[in-house]
Amino acid sequence: QSVLRPPVDARRRVILSTAIAESSLTVPGVRIVIDAGRERVPVFQPRSGLTRLDTRPVNRASADQRRGRAGREAEGFCYRLWAEEQLLVAHREPEILQADLSGLVFELARWGTTDPAALPWVTPPPPAALGSGRDLLRRLGLLRDDGTLNRVGHRAARWPTHPRLAVLLEHAARQDCLPLACWLVAWLEESIGGEDPDIGRLLEQRHSAGGSGARWRRMAQQWARRAGCPLEIEDLSPAGELLAVAYPDRIAQRLEAGRFKLMTGGQVQMPAAHPLGRPDYLVAVEVDGRASGARLFHGIALPAECLARLFPATQEWIERIGWDEGTGRVFGEQVRQLGELILERRPIARLPADAVQRGLLQALRQRGELRWSDTDQQLLGRLRLLRRVFGDPWPDVSQTALLESLEQWLAPWLDGVRSLDAVDRLPLGRHLHDTLLDWPLQQALAREAPTHLTVPSGSRIRIDYGSEEPVLAVKLQALFGQTETPRIAGGRVPVLIHLLSPAGRPVQVTRDLASFWTNTYFDVRRDLKGRYPKHPWPDDPLTAVATHRTTRRSGSPR
Repeated sequence: QSVLRPPVDARRRVILSTAIAESSLTVPGVRIVIDAGRERVPVFQPRSGLTRLDTRPVNRASADQRRGRAGREAEGFCYRLWAEEQLLVAHREPEILQADLSGLVFELARWGTTDPAALPWVTPPPPAALGSGRDLLRRLGLLRDDGTLNRVGHRAARWPTHPRLAVLLEHAARQDCLPLACWLVAWLEESIGGEDPDIGRLLEQRHSAGGSGARWRRMAQQWARRAGCPLEIEDLSPAGELLAVAYPDRIAQRLEAGRFKLMTGGQVQMPAAHPLGRPDYLVAVEVDGRASGARLFHGIALPAECLARLFPATQEWIERIGWDEGTGRVFGEQVRQLGELILERRPIARLPADAVQRGLLQALRQRGELRWSDTDQQLLGRLRLLRRVFGDPWPDVSQTALLESLEQWLAPWLDGVRSLDAVDRLPLGRHLHDTLLDWPLQQALAREAPTHLTVPSGSRIRIDYGSEEPVLAVKLQALFGQTETPRIAGGRVPVLIHLLSPAGRPVQVTRDLASFWTNTYFDVRRDLKGRYPKHPWPDDPLTAVATHRTTRRSGSPR
């Protein structure tokens, strides 16, 4: 009111304004507008169910409106605090793309429309926001499974307000505390706020809240006229229950002083020293938009007995079998819970074997990996190679597939096993081999992907299946006389040969032994013969006797 009156003297007035100055208001005496080029926009977060104020660059339409404030009465100036070449979006995005749509879903249900996509929208509402709104209405107890209003929903539809507040008013009518509900709805609708985060104390001080208190009382009187009730409150104690009915997703349990866990899984925080930071339960009515660690602006303590009255299912004991990361063991307990909140728990003295087994498999999937020995890794490499070459019936032994099929190949071997360390000590590869491969496949595995190859020197050399292709690392002298590159998997896959020096260091990698003996061997001999004189370096490696010994032990090479 003071801003909108003409100035009474010649002093310059400096007016700090929000986006309300973009409206049709005329503020007398304004000749200069300084536009910071930013705007605060409420953005609804479907995943968290909360609305967050985002600061973003102003759009061109809003900037033009702000500039026009300087020319309402006479010519003026607009100073814009951004680079002239900076591009602005033409308009703010439609509100339907960023708003809480639970009220829209409620209206559609009142009309009998359960499929919003059937309506001819100018801008279609986002499916995620519609889904979030629908979930909220179900949580408020207003919808049937088919998306139509149930009996409570039809009764709540008589209140011209947001579905949360309609539920609050309807519950208050049944509990005979409508005057208190009128004060609460007025406070919530008008965003009265207040420095104290405790809504209970704000209610106690409602008659001494200055200008905001007068506005609060006017709006409460309007609601009292709608509800046909007096405005005097005899008892403030139902306030927590009423707000819990309107904000069931904001019911929170104290973790420590000033830190609470929401029933949806997130957390809210407030100063630990404040009295509201100490109750076991509260309703976090106003929080910022962060899904985790959100700041609590306003809330109210909630007596524990209200939970039992509002949510009878919380009195049922539910069995939980899970994995305790701290102890590294399976745990079992019975709990009473509300969403993600554990209201009470008691241990299960003796866990059945199948429950322990389920807990272990759950722990392995949470960890996301199995601990394989080197021997196991070789088995997996052999199986991967054969599946890549032949396909079925060779099993898929990727980590994802094995974690998904734990019940088939690992569970039968978990009798008596109670910890993850014990699982890691099991011969996983042998169990996998014995469970997934029948006898014909086991024989085929040994034949098509052998663990060792016998080389001309008579030695059995291990094949390494740790990479994409099988590798045979063998001393060069052990292959004298062999021209054919070994092949496995029915002759379809050549073995990559790492030819080693007498010291065991690779000197050549080849898939073509014949070419090596003909073209590369003599360069290798020239480089290494002087360094390893005790080892044979024949002029004709194709007729030399293969050996893994020195010349002194194996005789002179031919």
